[in-house]
Amino acid sequence: MKEKLFYEMKKELKIMKAEKKLNDPNETIVWFDFEGVTKATPIMDYVRAWNQVVSQTSFITTKNDEVIHNSNEFYMKNYENYTYKTFLDIIEDIKYGGHEHKEELKGTSFVVFNKGYEKPRIQEMIEILEIYKSKNLLTEAELNKAKESANYIIDNLIDIADFYKTKNSRDIDPYNQLISISDIKAKYSIKKLEHYVTENNIELKHKIKPYSSLEIKNGMMALSETTLYVLGAIGQKEWDEKIQFLCEYCENDVMAMIMVKDLVQYILNKSRSENYYHKLKDYKRKI
Repeated sequence: MKEKLFYEMKKELKIMKAEKKLNDPNETIVWFDFEGVTKATPIMDYVRAWNQVVSQTSFITTKNDEVIHNSNEFYMKNYENYTYKTFLDIIEDIKYGGHEHKEELKGTSFVVFNKGYEKPRIQEMIEILEIYKSKNLLTEAELNKAKESANYIIDNLIDIADFYKTKNSRDIDPYNQLISISDIKAKYSIKKLEHYVTENNIELKHKIKPYSSLEIKNGMMALSETTLYVLGAIGQKEWDEKIQFLCEYCENDVMAMIMVKDLVQYILNKSRSENYYHKLKDYKRKI
């Protein structure tokens, strides 16, 4: 096993803030993952052709590193019932880690793996809701509530991929990453990291089912199955059976994020030294 921690101080100080939140016993952390669907004609009014909308979301809520709640919300059980009101539900569901909307489950931090997908979907939902408001199909109070919740989520969003991410995903450069794992050539997809953990039998607190054992093995399969349904190529009965496999995959993705966080902590704890902390303190005194 070869991992290396690169001590780029500015980046480390930023990462330490995220690490502190993730390890704060008082934080209620909502880990979530979107799956989407798209087609050549708009899914609903005012959504552009080929633009993805959220078809399902899995949530795992943790506090003090313990799972306190999980929820699978499937918004595309019946395509005909998917409307702008679904967007209102999705945004509130993220805020509370599921459809129950209990105040004690309200997130104080929200974690994704690669916010380049989830963040734009949230912003797009607000843009569509603003159009519905302009058509008097949505009240100002409903829109303001959705915008307030969306801003709250985005302001408290943590991207677990930032621990591994390069400045340019097309140009893998380990010296632009905090954590670089040579065994997987400094790449950091969640599947690569899961494979690394499994192959090396790294004992972490949270484990997942190997993706190879799942009926739905990756996001492309999930997108394909959901697209077939909205195109009418899958009947409702068959679709109802597939939903359980789609939920299993999405929930596994969320647990994988928590596992990847465990891996971050494992590597940081293993790599940090007294000498490093001494350098960090010196650096912080200078800024």
